[in-house]
Amino acid sequence: EGTALMDPTAWAVFRTDLRVLRNSRDFWAPLLAITVLFFVILPAGVIWMVTNMDAPTVLKKVTDVLNTLPEDIRNATPAEASPSAQAAWALAVFAFAPLAVIIPVTIASAIGAHTFVGERERGTGEFLAHSPASEVSIYRGKLLATLVPAFITEIAGFLIYALVVNLI
Repeated sequence: EGTALMDPTAWAVFRTDLRVLRNSRDFWAPLLAITVLFFVILPAGVIWMVTNMDAPTVLKKVTDVLNTLPEDIRNATPAEASPSAQAAWALAVFAFAPLAVIIPVTIASAIGAHTFVGERERGTGEFLAHSPASEVSIYRGKLLATLVPAFITEIAGFLIYALVVNLI
């Protein structure tokens, strides 16, 4: 068995699964909505609210929360900034950025399930099982078709996230 990069059967499965995924709008719409929600809407909304709040009691509570953070995080937060800017920075760096790792895992899981279940729904699973392709090649192709969109989403999402956070 060659590696996945050199296996033409795995590449054929990969290309076929990506073509099926690309044409499945009912599959991509919810995943796109989740991605936009976690990379754009939630961070932008919360960070904007924190940086634009005027209520002294809320700012006092935010400052109290920042003071409960571990010392490494408190030391990494810009000390010369206002309490609201410090809170926004801490949220952007220590809350939303790590949370965004969930998005590619969700996408990879959904795509993986869709590729395997989709074979059954389309009636192509039996054909694929009886094809000359080995189980390893089929698995490699489906694994690539699962991971590549997740990585692309992660890279694009973090670029958009960084842009949104820096603009706010």
